[in-house]
Amino acid sequence: TEIYTLSLHDALPIWEPIGQGEGLTFSADRPHERIDCLWVSRNKSLVPLKVWVPQSNAPDHLPVVAEFELR
Repeated sequence: TEIYTLSLHDALPIWEPIGQGEGLTFSADRPHERIDCLWVSRNKSLVPLKVWVPQSNAPDHLPVVAEFELR
């Protein structure tokens, strides 16, 4: 959609620079794909410190969790 395209212009994915593990989120019972991700604004007011996929009883996708610093 147009909103999605505009938001990607101003955002960066955070897994590659700081992700822990492979970041696989689907399927929950046998993760083999990374289809869930978090993005952060390029303005650097919110700085990602850590991102990971925790173990979960989720039925289909595993959650993606992150810690941020607000500047």
